[in-house]
Amino acid sequence: MPLWLFRLLRLLRQLRPLWLFRLLRLLGLLRLLRPLWLFRLLRLLGLLRPLWLFRLLRLLRLFRLLRLLGLLRLLGLLRLMRPLWLFRLLGLLGLLRLLRLLRLLRPLWLFRLLRLLRLLRLLRLLRLLRLLRLLTPLWLFRLLRLLRLLRLLRLLRLLRLLTPLWLFRLLRLLRLLRLLRLLRLLGLLRPLWLLRLLRLLGLLRLLGLLRLLRPLWLFRLLRLLRLLRLLRLLRLLRLLRLLRLLRPLWLFRLLRLLRLLRLLRLLTPLWLFRLLRLIRLLRLLRLLMPLWLFRLLRLLRLLMPLWLFRLLRLLRLLRLLRAAEAAGAAEAAGAAEAAEASVAV
Repeated sequence: MPLWLFRLLRLLRQLRPLWLFRLLRLLGLLRLLRPLWLFRLLRLLGLLRPLWLFRLLRLLRLFRLLRLLGLLRLLGLLRLMRPLWLFRLLGLLGLLRLLRLLRLLRPLWLFRLLRLLRLLRLLRLLRLLRLLRLLTPLWLFRLLRLLRLLRLLRLLRLLRLLTPLWLFRLLRLLRLLRLLRLLRLLGLLRPLWLLRLLRLLGLLRLLGLLRLLRPLWLFRLLRLLRLLRLLRLLRLLRLLRLLRLLRPLWLFRLLRLLRLLRLLRLLTPLWLFRLLRLIRLLRLLRLLMPLWLFRLLRLLRLLMPLWLFRLLRLLRLLRLLRAAEAAGAAEAAGAAEAAEASVAV
């Protein structure tokens, strides 16, 4: 017998009279013996519902209600005669029995209702937090974030003080080794100028490690170089501030934007730059496209299944990459021919 059925029968034995429990056990035994005529008779009685059976069931329900009222009166009398702690203990036991019964019967609507109430309470809490965030002035919100950051910095400083110096240097050395491993990986994937830049950064970090090992002459030399670089930077900033005063603001912003674009163009590899230019050209063609053709293409895109759309997008991306590689190969061949011609001359 499964455990939940055993618990349910034991609970029914506690709540129901003995004759009813024996009748249920007899019905279970008859169900095991499977006399088919008895089950058909019981089903027929359930469909026809003769009046005497209905009145008998109502009378049994009335008797159970009267017994429950008598039990409640007895509990009230016990409450008058016995101390309060005993009555609270009996109420707690009844509540536990009710919870066990609900767990055994598992009414799904009750559990869904409880889950919905919990979700509504959580949503109300989230709305309250959002309202508090909206009502909080911006300076107070920034102040709280700054206090949180200061607490984190204080904790990090405390950890740094508690960490012995050799362990701190070892951790920094491990970080440096991880960076070198990353640089080796990037050397396979990235262009040469970026690798040199990263190697220079790794060299600077290695110089910081040398600062921990404290060769004093090297440390003074580095500090002198840093001071000279700072002075040069201050002169450059003064010169730029003077130029900013002499030039109109729009011209200064335009020059800064051009410098930023030139830097981005230098940092962008050639195939990516051509791919971006091709995407810009396709967007321009989309603007020049007539409206009916654009709507037709959008309708076809909506009617197209998702796997076909992803396949077409993948093919288009492969075609673009192939075109960019072909253009790069053609440019390299042109450069090689130009170099051969210059050598021949």
